[in-house]
Amino acid sequence: VAAADYYTHKIYDSAYALAARSDSLAPKDFYAAATLMGDISMAQQKYLEAFANMQRAYDISGGYAIEAADKLSRLHQASGNAEQAEFYRRVVDTKNQLK
Repeated sequence: VAAADYYTHKIYDSAYALAARSDSLAPKDFYAAATLMGDISMAQQKYLEAFANMQRAYDISGGYAIEAADKLSRLHQASGNAEQAEFYRRVVDTKNQLK
């Protein structure tokens, strides 16, 4: 919760440090911290780090992290990789249809 508060107030270094600590202590299937780390990286325009964190969140979730898939789609689109962007967009659309 504290990491999200720091993120909301744009205190990114503290937010990232707390999220990383949470990530290191969390069960192996807990992907929220990796997603938050990806959000923080995106806000800081650290796109390679954002890719890595969002991909890890997506992988940890077994493909069920819709938020991570959505952001991976956007990151791939912005980097010019339309094929990967479309893959993650289809994941998001499919998961949303199942709700």
